[in-house]
Amino acid sequence: MKRSYERWETHGYLRPVIDFDDDGNAFETGARDEVVVVFDPSSGREWHVTVEQGGRGRPRITSLMIRGGSIDQAALRQVSLGYLTEAAAGFIGSTEAERDKGAPLGEALQVASSKPGEVHVRDEAPSPETLAAQWNATPVSVIVDGRRIGRRRALADHFGVTVWSIDKYVREARDLGLIDAATTGRRRASPPATQTPDEQGARRATTKKKEQQDDD
Repeated sequence: MKRSYERWETHGYLRPVIDFDDDGNAFETGARDEVVVVFDPSSGREWHVTVEQGGRGRPRITSLMIRGGSIDQAALRQVSLGYLTEAAAGFIGSTEAERDKGAPLGEALQVASSKPGEVHVRDEAPSPETLAAQWNATPVSVIVDGRRIGRRRALADHFGVTVWSIDKYVREARDLGLIDAATTGRRRASPPATQTPDEQGARRATTKKKEQQDDD
């Protein structure tokens, strides 16, 4: 089951980063945050969101501002943080894809804004078996609407989530041996093997015997 916000829209803008000196005076640092605006036309309410990549590749919200109408408990419960996170991360992913093609940031923001704002948030992630089957059935790269995209992006579009979420699902499937280990990048360390008490005792006895032989 998944919730759909198909009439909602997303667009973005750059916001100056503000800091404070020791006397409490505000000043601009010169840096800018990429802010994603998630807009509900039916209520006229906007959620201004910034996200960053958190632990295990998951996107997480770092700031949130609500504008439009009165802000009450109903407004706070109107949309889930999961949807806002996925919508913002998906928008930024689209922006980065345009910048990879050489588009200036302002143009990339415009192109991303022109794309459908629908994001599906699943109550549950796909099972590792489902993810692995789709991963193995998807080529390393595919042509979609005249442009070539990688397997991670194709799977993100298929499951209606962000590329960051796909990375998380793939790691879990690899840990279960459902997907072959990556052949590029830094290989993840294998977990240490668990030994039974008898095996641990035998190992200690062998080590002690070797030490005694070295002393002789």
